[in-house]
Amino acid sequence: MLSLCILTTFLFSPCKIEAFVTRSHHTPRIALRHDKEIRKRGVLFSNGDNDNFNFNSFKLDLTEGVLSNALLPAADTLDNLTDGWALSYADLSPESEETLLGRTFLATNLAYTAMGLLLTWRGDVWLGTITDIASVASFFYHYTQLSKKDDLVVRFTLMIDYIVAALCLGTAFSYILVDMSAIPVSAYVASGLSILFLFLSWLWEDAVPYCINHGLWHILGGYGGYLIGQAHLHSS
Repeated sequence: MLSLCILTTFLFSPCKIEAFVTRSHHTPRIALRHDKEIRKRGVLFSNGDNDNFNFNSFKLDLTEGVLSNALLPAADTLDNLTDGWALSYADLSPESEETLLGRTFLATNLAYTAMGLLLTWRGDVWLGTITDIASVASFFYHYTQLSKKDDLVVRFTLMIDYIVAALCLGTAFSYILVDMSAIPVSAYVASGLSILFLFLSWLWEDAVPYCINHGLWHILGGYGGYLIGQAHLHSS
């Protein structure tokens, strides 16, 4: 229910996510300020354009020091391994969090919320809960993407989205491995189509096709995960 409240609040009364970034010529460092306290951290992300563009201090209201510190090594490693691709993202201009298409796209995250709540209610508390969390993580990533927040902010929320999505996908895959025959064909179809639309959103990154394809990834992915979770419950 908390995720539902958060998403609907942002959809109908968009809040502003503050991010203040300063630049320096020193070794790239990140400082997350919480309750007026500055905590310096290591390298967060490579900037992708190889121009030695450094970040020295950073304030992000959505994070806590412990969370950000835990994510820094993983984010930097992922960025380096994929040469910046994994933490890159589509520029959805001219759409924004205030346009009809932008808000409709953000609303597709409610599919995760609905499926998560249903799974929890029907007994799969683990998959239901992380699916619910995924709805919030995905929403905040796409909100920062649409609202043209600073590059560092968008990448930070993208990293969180990856982690939660990996938990959901890993859990669903483990359910399939336990008893493949228990999973209905409709679950495989929905999941397969969701992955197809995800790849299409990566290949076709103009605002309109991206919002449509990635929105369908949200909807079909949530539905497929729900069907897999239900089948696992019935077979166990």
